[in-house]
Amino acid sequence: MTDIQSAVGTLSINNIVQIIPNILSGSAKIPQTVTCSNCVKEAYNIVNADFPGSLSDVSSTLSSLCGASFIGKFL
Repeated sequence: MTDIQSAVGTLSINNIVQIIPNILSGSAKIPQTVTCSNCVKEAYNIVNADFPGSLSDVSSTLSSLCGASFIGKFL
């Protein structure tokens, strides 16, 4: 989270709704080392398991940024 805040500014309940679309669209310049981390991978897997199909746009973005093998279960 600290690395994300370094890229987009302080995260809060009030601004997270505005920041997330910028992260997902790629307009927020977050380093690939943060985007493609095991933490992001597991967060994706948890949300995808609880809300199947809700992350289809995110899936393609993460696949293109981190490689096709990024989407899937953490080993």
